[in-house]
Amino acid sequence: MLRYLLLFWMAFFACSSVLRADASADGNSDNNAGVAAYLNLAEHDARLAQIGYRLSTANVEYCPIKTPNMGWVLHDIAQYPNDENVTKAFQFPAPISVLKTVKGGPADRAGVKDGDGYIGLSSENISIKTQSYGYTGEPIVSVSKFNDYTRLARVRSNINGTLLDFMDTKDHYIIVERDGEILKLPFVLQNSCATNYYLDVRNKIDAGANGRHVRITLGLSQFFSDDDEFAAAVAHELAHNILKHRIMIADGKAGKGPLAGLGRNKRLRRVEEQADRLAIWLMANAGFDVQAGPRMIEQLSNRKGRPLFGHITHNKSKKRIGFMNQEIEALKNIQPNAQGRRKPPLIDMLNI
Repeated sequence: MLRYLLLFWMAFFACSSVLRADASADGNSDNNAGVAAYLNLAEHDARLAQIGYRLSTANVEYCPIKTPNMGWVLHDIAQYPNDENVTKAFQFPAPISVLKTVKGGPADRAGVKDGDGYIGLSSENISIKTQSYGYTGEPIVSVSKFNDYTRLARVRSNINGTLLDFMDTKDHYIIVERDGEILKLPFVLQNSCATNYYLDVRNKIDAGANGRHVRITLGLSQFFSDDDEFAAAVAHELAHNILKHRIMIADGKAGKGPLAGLGRNKRLRRVEEQADRLAIWLMANAGFDVQAGPRMIEQLSNRKGRPLFGHITHNKSKKRIGFMNQEIEALKNIQPNAQGRRKPPLIDMLNI
């Protein structure tokens, strides 16, 4: 979920330069503009986390790999520049803290709040699981280095492993620090598709999926003000992961040189068609407006500065909209199960 592994300061200064003009007009300081830039990124992080959580939990039974999902966005003070605006924008009771919780997720239902310091997870059946830093005095951030995601990656791995351990236990707890107190909050496990959602802080309109991660740029999130249309773009990337498209593409021969993609464009267009089709079912199961799928494609096709040769690897917009409309009609012929979900035909066709 949190910042894709890019240099944070590049996006920060890009955002703050835009905000500074407005801040000056209002008589605010550059510091206030810097704080606003951080808060803007946090809101887009939270938006992606919320939509990704809805899609992943609503469609978990159709995902080949499942994993517990806490429904939160964590961040590490070490990932930011040594900038006083960071501590003005965010609370860090612990070096790694909760940036945002997903509404209705396990962390939210347990009572975790934005700004809580993350200490660890525990169970009555398993000894307490805390990050390796604990309270050992490990430096929060080196004076000569920032944008260090190593510790955050280590903690995320720790959390994922611990949650899997908890699958066969009961009485699970989140340990957080708030207002100088250590709180032990009980939570209930929630399974989801094994996909992590990352906000790439570039302003470019772009997205990608690699089998376990979905990457969405800040530019794409800003482009879609409508959550349902944004969810259509996210669902398309999740569909790639569910359908194991990264493996399918890797198994083919890509060739070499600038036109290597032309030799496999038929296969690439086919997987893009499948992702467009499956996205409609994922959206429907998560309660999003499926009509936003075709609208999303139309919006992207009409934007200024769109790639001239995007149809080399993607079907033309008219075809993509047609694929989605076909699936919208097909939805009407499938009865939902007891949970109100409809099994996508592609899942059966591809034996997933």
